[in-house]
Amino acid sequence: MEKIYIIEPHNGFLKTLFPDWENIDMLPIAENADEELDAFIQNHLLAIKAQAFIIPVEMTWNGLVGLRLAMHIRLTPLLGLNRFTPIILVANRSLEDLLLEQKDQDKTALLTITKGTALCNFNPQDIEAHLQALSKINPLAFPQAVLNNIYLHPPTGSHALANLWGAFVFDKVANLHQISQAETIAQKQLYFKYLAAKNEDYSLVNRPIKKAKPKPDLYIATPRLKVVGKIDLNRPNSIPQKKRVLLIDDKADQYWAKVLQAFFKEANFQSIGLQNGESYADFKTRILQKIKADWDLILLDLRLNPLEESRSQKPEAYSGYEILSEIKLWNDGTQVIIFTASNKAWNLKTLLTDGVWNKEYGRYIKADGYYIKESPELNQDQDFVKHNFRNFRKQVKNAFAKNYLRRIYQEKEDLVEHLLRLHGHRHYIDMLEDIVVQLHFAYETLKLANPHNRFFAFAFLAFYKVFEILMDYYYRHKDNTSTLVKLAKVMKDNFNQPND
Repeated sequence: MEKIYIIEPHNGFLKTLFPDWENIDMLPIAENADEELDAFIQNHLLAIKAQAFIIPVEMTWNGLVGLRLAMHIRLTPLLGLNRFTPIILVANRSLEDLLLEQKDQDKTALLTITKGTALCNFNPQDIEAHLQALSKINPLAFPQAVLNNIYLHPPTGSHALANLWGAFVFDKVANLHQISQAETIAQKQLYFKYLAAKNEDYSLVNRPIKKAKPKPDLYIATPRLKVVGKIDLNRPNSIPQKKRVLLIDDKADQYWAKVLQAFFKEANFQSIGLQNGESYADFKTRILQKIKADWDLILLDLRLNPLEESRSQKPEAYSGYEILSEIKLWNDGTQVIIFTASNKAWNLKTLLTDGVWNKEYGRYIKADGYYIKESPELNQDQDFVKHNFRNFRKQVKNAFAKNYLRRIYQEKEDLVEHLLRLHGHRHYIDMLEDIVVQLHFAYETLKLANPHNRFFAFAFLAFYKVFEILMDYYYRHKDNTSTLVKLAKVMKDNFNQPND
């Protein structure tokens, strides 16, 4: 049986006006203590069936705690149907007064003008009149009737919350089930609940559970985050077993490593993150040691030192770009996908298409793909989330398909080193320089190859051109045949055709 519940302090006034209604005593809680407000809801409101909640806006302690509690009720999915129950907020103040007080804060007072909620004074007749007029919110109407009419400010400087939100969305979209709703303190924050609520699928709420025939009144009470389609990369045809994947992220141990470990279930997945009390210099040293292993794919956060970096910086100023340069200079064939919270098109174009000129090494450095992390500031719509995730899946498959580039690059570099040792032979200087240039050109052409274009054929012709250079020199300098044969053997031994 549903009941009317008054939520107020032990010495509250409302219980004296309505002694027959149920009363839930609330201990002193600061207005912005979201963790405590969430704990109050879980301890007192989960097991009840409410017809309505009556809550004073101001308690006997500091702040408009009642308003924030009401917002938590609306945004806490674990409450099931109780979150759609009518709420009457009681105060001897107008909405204008409350909004003025919240000038630089979250506008929780706006909740009072949404469907299913009312603001009234302490007059018993007014409270009862509102109680008669209000009805439960239809879950299907909840986004339009409530969520679209309230607004909460993103927390300032909350890198941890942004990191959690990105991993949370990835986890739900990929259907991995690695981050539970009540796993972390961050998920108890009102702003996180607000973001999650805007991404829930309310069409499932209040729908009868098919398997519950003996109990036809049993309903699905908790909305689910929209899943854009289960994407399983763990089938043998999708991700070959034992691929080596490395995540480099200063917050790797906070959610992302756990989520990506499940995503790359059949791979050898490792992560490296900033340890407690560790300086960025020491973190960078560990990264530079780690990247020298043989990785099929490296997932690289663009801002590894966020306290010292601004999102408005150019790509080459980010710590992640510095690490990208080190990876590509160690072995250009290593596939790197950038993880970034920046959606600036010029940033992505520079990193992927144009590359960034590295003055120290005299070459352009480019990444092989990118994934835009969801963040509270961006909060992209479902179409973008779907496209972003599918694009990431495509890039992962492409990176694994190109793992032969690591070996090709290393053999090319070894061959170039052998050729340069012959530079002492003055007769071969021009020929050797031509071969080195041709090898670099052939490799760059091979990087562009995929099953849907002709660059494989172009790359083969470019490599074949090396032997044409040798043969041309042979016919012009037959007196040096023995040395040319030795040179050809060096090339054969150090640069075999890939069989991947």
